[in-house]
Amino acid sequence: MRSARWYAAMARAWSVYVLVVGVAVTAGIGMTVQLGTIGVLDLGTVGLAGTFAGMLALVGGIVVVLFYGQNGSRVDAGGADDETMPWDEDRYWYGGVIYANRDDPAVWVPKRFGVGWTVNMARPVVWVGAVILLLVVIGLPFALSALL
Repeated sequence: MRSARWYAAMARAWSVYVLVVGVAVTAGIGMTVQLGTIGVLDLGTVGLAGTFAGMLALVGGIVVVLFYGQNGSRVDAGGADDETMPWDEDRYWYGGVIYANRDDPAVWVPKRFGVGWTVNMARPVVWVGAVILLLVVIGLPFALSALL
C-alpha cells in the first residue's frame, strides 16, 4: 500500500533525527558540563547551552513533522493511485479514535490523526493487557499498604 510506504519514509526520517539529536545533545551537554566542572565555563553558560540544545531539538522535530506530515502523508513515495488506502477503512475506526478490526493481526497501529500509536481493540491480547493493567493499578495500593 502507498500509505505504508509513506509511513516507512516518515519513520525512517524520524529514527535518524532522534539518533542524531540524541548523540549531539548528549555530547554537547556532556562537554559543557565537564567544562563547567573544571571551571572553563561558568554554570550560567552551561545552563544556556542546555536550553539552546533543547530548543534546537524541538525546532528540528517540528521541521521533520511539517516536512513529512502525519504518518508520512506529505511524502510522495511513488506508486499508482489505485494503491491508496481503501475507502472502507473508515468502518474500523469508531469516532475516529478507537480502531477495531478483527481481520488485522496487528496489535499496535498508527493513530488515525496526530502522532503516535493506538491499539487494535479487536485483538484479545489488548483486552488481556487492559485487565492486567487494571488489576495492577487497583491492587498495588493494597499490596503496598499491607507491606507498611
